[in-house]
Amino acid sequence: MTTGIDTSTATLKQETDEAMEKLHQLFSSFDQREINVVPFEKSWTPAQVADHILRSQTGIVQVVQGPTAPTERSPTEKSGQIKATFLDFNTKMKSPEFVLPTDNPLDKQDVVKRISDSAKGIADALDTQDLSRTCLAFEIPGSGPMTRHEWCHFFLYHTMRHNHQLEKILKKLHPTA
Repeated sequence: MTTGIDTSTATLKQETDEAMEKLHQLFSSFDQREINVVPFEKSWTPAQVADHILRSQTGIVQVVQGPTAPTERSPTEKSGQIKATFLDFNTKMKSPEFVLPTDNPLDKQDVVKRISDSAKGIADALDTQDLSRTCLAFEIPGSGPMTRHEWCHFFLYHTMRHNHQLEKILKKLHPTA
């Protein structure tokens, strides 16, 4: 079965590096005041978007570095569906409570440091872990166990989805940029 994506580790690493660099650039485009401004009705602030991404990423890195078992199927079997789900920008999603962002104002430099730390965490996982193994620490309800490779794709496409959200916020706050 084809997933419609390049499943090589080298491509995954490159795409993840690019998504994290874009997250850094987008978030850095806001000033300290703007990161805590609600841009649209029922929207998160830029800081809340970043906080949500980083909470998710921290959890994913922990799952990828956690206990695993051998995989009895293609280790990238679910990657195409993960991509299709997260890159469908017309579908609204509800985040689980444990990755909801804080309601407190955040400091820009602290968030930028957390972005850098998260990028290092996933890069380390991609460089040191056997991505074909199935992770046992956490399952998304209804999805069943996922491999490290699939979790890394989740990390990538979830980041890309919210980068798109930050781009929309940036256009709203900087219409001439």
